[in-house]
Amino acid sequence: DSEWDRVRLTLTCNEEDCDSVVEEDVQEVRESACQDDDVSYYSCSYVVSGARPITQYAVTAQSGKGGAYSESSLITDDSRVTTLPGAPQPPAIDAAQPTQTSVKLRWTVPRDNGPDVTGFVARYASAGGASAGGGEGAVLLDYDGAAHASSGAVNASLSDDELCGLVPTAPASSVGSTLESELVGLQPGTTYDLSLVACNSLGASTKAKAS
Repeated sequence: DSEWDRVRLTLTCNEEDCDSVVEEDVQEVRESACQDDDVSYYSCSYVVSGARPITQYAVTAQSGKGGAYSESSLITDDSRVTTLPGAPQPPAIDAAQPTQTSVKLRWTVPRDNGPDVTGFVARYASAGGASAGGGEGAVLLDYDGAAHASSGAVNASLSDDELCGLVPTAPASSVGSTLESELVGLQPGTTYDLSLVACNSLGASTKAKAS
């Protein structure tokens, strides 16, 4: 159809425990992603973001003009793809219980997305910034949630991926299990923003946050 000017790409997950659909409209796709191979056929390529690592999706496409789209393309063996392994899903923080000078965190170990989850990085920062006087810090946590004994002082200016590189690589956390850890040395009467990431050999998850 010579009138189409965009394509809707849809990735439908074939697994029960993931978001069912990732959908993206590619505007002006003919100029940005396609080559005119002959008078009746276009060869297009485009990267759809938002899919989950190491997960199988069925990919369909619809051509469109304005707000109207064609019927979806047929699902075939060639249109089924499995994404590559990646960093873990974010952990689920179940509780953050404060004492005068510490916070006890409890969380659920997330899906590993391929390589085993081998540890975590917890961060804290006073909610009012440096002027609040509470400071900031980072703590390396082993697979069982315990503070890593040999880590010493941790440079909180490092990225989560860099800190995950300091986490021991074995043994592995059990996906779905509940872990606990206590962040100590905090200032009494101070509100802190807390974050937690899971680590595997491919990097850090996105942050799970609590206050």
